[in-house]
Order: sequence, then C-alpha cells, then structure tokens
Amino acid sequence: MALLILVPSSIIGGHEFQSIEFINQIYKYEKSEISNTFIECGNKKVLNEIEFSDVNKDYFEFPQGSLFSLLSQSGFLKKHLEGIIRNKKIHKVMICGGTIESIVFYSYLIKSINKNIETIGYVPMVVDKKILRPLIGVLQNIILRLACANVDTVITINRIQAYLIKEFYNKKSLILPNVVDKLPLVNEDRGKRLVYCGRLDNIQKI
Repeated sequence: MALLILVPSSIIGGHEFQSIEFINQIYKYEKSEISNTFIECGNKKVLNEIEFSDVNKDYFEFPQGSLFSLLSQSGFLKKHLEGIIRNKKIHKVMICGGTIESIVFYSYLIKSINKNIETIGYVPMVVDKKILRPLIGVLQNIILRLACANVDTVITINRIQAYLIKEFYNKKSLILPNVVDKLPLVNEDRGKRLVYCGRLDNIQKI
C-alpha cells in the first residue's frame, strides 16, 4: 500500500517544522516501506529538510488562501493529484495542514477522486471561527464540522486539542506531541527582555 504525504503550505512556521520531524520519523522507523511513500511539498526549504530521497519527494506550487479560494482553484489541483494517485497506486493520503480548512479541503479533493482512499489530517490546533468572525463564525464552524466527514483520521499535538477537535468537529484524534529541543537557561542578567515562542513576521501580526 502506498502513502502520499501532502505539505501544502508555502510558509515555514512551527507546524511545518513539526511536519518535517514527523515525516523524518516515518523515514527512520518505516524504512522497509519508504519506497511506497511519496511526498508533495509546497515549500522548497521544507522539502530539503525531509530525509526521503529525491525519487520519493517533489515540489509542487499548491494554491494558498481561504477555503473558498482553494475551492475556486481545485480543478488543476485535482488533475495533478489524480495523476499521482493513479501512477503511484496510492491507498492512503496524509495532509500536514496548519489549519482545519486545509485538512478538509484536501480530504474532500482526495475523496472526490477515490472515496476508498484513507485520509489522515495532521493539524496543530482548533480555532473557533465564532471568536474571529462573530457574524458568520457560527456558520463556518458548522460547515467545517460537516466537511470533516471526509477526514478519516485526525492527528493533533495534545489532549486539549484532541478534546476541542471532538467538540467542534466530532472527530476522535490520535495524539502526536511536538518534538521540542531542550535548551539551557540563560543565567546572565541582561535586564528586561521579551521571550516569545514562535515566529516573528507580518503574517503573525506581531
């Protein structure tokens, strides 16, 4: 059975780093199956960090944007994925998406190609749309809950997110904790400082 892993994000953030760790763990512990694992990645830097050989991984410029924006661009993407699924005899697809919208979109696309393919969504957290957009957020939550029917398995990072995924999307989750490096504490007293865990850029609006 062949596995296709999709890493569609064009940016590099915490989830993309964890996706690299996750995929490289598959490489280390499932070496007998790596010839049947294929990766499509939307970021060349992320792709270079993935330990699979060039034969098994490829760069593809995935569309970016909201769920509705992705749906409007789904034609050429579906054709691209159809070719891979047919040629590689794919039976299972894992989507490493930073948002639930990414997971449900690609799961929907895969099921529209072949409803028998198992879809796995790797997502770091739940965002309540009602908080972000009070007027339409309730409707967005309902739509995403219904759309999650196309996701066979959800993987998330901790028990809190697993609970929220169950509450919001009625899906049980497998838990895969983030890989965290242990760093020594700074003992020198340099006065006041700001400590922030995450990336600092305009996208995060920091």
